[in-house]
Amino acid sequence: MTKEVSAQVLLNGQGFNDAYMIDKAERELNRLKSCSNVNGIYDHIMNFSFTIASISDWIFHIKLANEQKWLGKKEVNFTYWVRSKSAEVSMFIDISNECKHCDKDNPNFYAEKILIYPIWCQSDFSEEQQNFFKKKGLEVKTINNTGENKNLSLIPVIEYNNGTQHYLYDLADAALSWWKNIDVNEAVPMDKNFNELQV
Repeated sequence: MTKEVSAQVLLNGQGFNDAYMIDKAERELNRLKSCSNVNGIYDHIMNFSFTIASISDWIFHIKLANEQKWLGKKEVNFTYWVRSKSAEVSMFIDISNECKHCDKDNPNFYAEKILIYPIWCQSDFSEEQQNFFKKKGLEVKTINNTGENKNLSLIPVIEYNNGTQHYLYDLADAALSWWKNIDVNEAVPMDKNFNELQV
């Protein structure tokens, strides 16, 4: 049995580990995808981002900190390696850091802005387009000013700092998949410029 890290002591057990945090992120993503209001969307994006970012620390402290090549290194040295390998995870780390610290001096690696696009009168679109909207966002039932039922889709998008826009659900699915498939044995300590640190 390995020594528990402080979060495991707080939460009462070694079952609270990086695998638990990955499962937690998946639950949060499912809550985001089933949410039906704008404030809730932002809440769940932030919560998902916090968890995606924290997985890095959990892995570092539970699986790497006592390994020879990581002795004397910090969580951030693993996080820089993570950022060098997954733009999607890095983008959610950006969101997490921005929301936690509120007014950072350093620019984000990727994330510039969270946008939520409304698509009104979804029924006016083809079935193929309607299915696309359902995969990329949330469907909300509304009543227009004439009392007619209409569907509104809310599509969350991330604008990168290079001006490109990406569907948030796609990025979230990719980030979660990356964490599920990580091989920590490939990780090496890195600095903020993604240069490998000497062991």
